[in-house]
Amino acid sequence: TLQRLTDINSQLWDTEERIRALGFQLSLSKDSIVRKHELYELSRKVPILNDERARIKQNIDKSYKSDVFELKSYV
Repeated sequence: TLQRLTDINSQLWDTEERIRALGFQLSLSKDSIVRKHELYELSRKVPILNDERARIKQNIDKSYKSDVFELKSYV
């Protein structure tokens, strides 16, 4: 489970890094429908990875009977 958390965190960081890089590229160039689509797809991936990360973290907290836990809330 800890390895899965590490994997999800790496995916999340890589995705966010790609989003920043694409955003920068788009700010320097003319409209690119392909880059905009890629940016859109990457942006959709972030909440999915965050939800998966939260589930894994919650399972870890439960298995260690932690008194401190992360609670996700969407407004």
